[in-house]
Amino acid sequence: MALGTRPGGTSFTGAVGLTNSTAPVGGGVSMPASRMPSARPRRVRRIPLACRFAREGGRIVGLPDSYALKPNSIPAYFDAILDAQPPERFSLKFLENLGFTSTNDRLFIGILKDLGFLNRDGAPQQRYFDFLDRSRANQVLADGIREAFSDLFAINVQAHELTLDDVRNKLRTLYAGKKTDLVIGNIARTFRALCEYADFSVPPTIKRVEAPPDEEKAENQVSRERSDRPPVALGSIRVSGLQYHINIVLPDTRDQAVYDAIFKSLREHLG
Repeated sequence: MALGTRPGGTSFTGAVGLTNSTAPVGGGVSMPASRMPSARPRRVRRIPLACRFAREGGRIVGLPDSYALKPNSIPAYFDAILDAQPPERFSLKFLENLGFTSTNDRLFIGILKDLGFLNRDGAPQQRYFDFLDRSRANQVLADGIREAFSDLFAINVQAHELTLDDVRNKLRTLYAGKKTDLVIGNIARTFRALCEYADFSVPPTIKRVEAPPDEEKAENQVSRERSDRPPVALGSIRVSGLQYHINIVLPDTRDQAVYDAIFKSLREHLG
């Protein structure tokens, strides 16, 4: 541990690596392991991706911003997707190639993004490809609806069975003034049209949230290092490669005798 002083309540910092029965502090001072604070492995708290009831930049996470002005066309949109090869990017051009050339049809791309079919750049995601399996396409859509309208399903797990008026009233409460009645009405009609196409008879698919590859690799590496490294017995405590940082605040004085007395006392009490 490096020692240094500065006038004015200087902070004194050092790093100690435990390799023996005592941990060198500096200036000949050592600290027995029995006086070391107990070390606990750092735990990384992971927040589930599907965490809802949060607000980001004024947007309610558990409710969508998108809606259709032609909700009756929603079945035709999804039927066209089933009949077409998945694109690298679901663009306006691709939508027009499917036969939907109206400017109102363009709103469907935003709906696909909120349903988790596309990312923000328009690239198809796993849910899009799962939907292409005709045997369970309607169930995949139901999962997307549950996720996009998770706040609505949180207050009524059978939200897909609500009437249009009930959906509109619930959304008024959930949006809490963030949307006009006109927009809420469009979102409610879009929700009902989506639910009529989807199949909610199967329980929702539970996603398994995995750590990113780099993070998982790092954790595995740390675990291997800890298991391969023999623990060092320090008194009644067994530790393995622990490191402590000790801060000592020195008084504001130029009298060397004061510092000598401090370190002498440390040596006597910690030695």
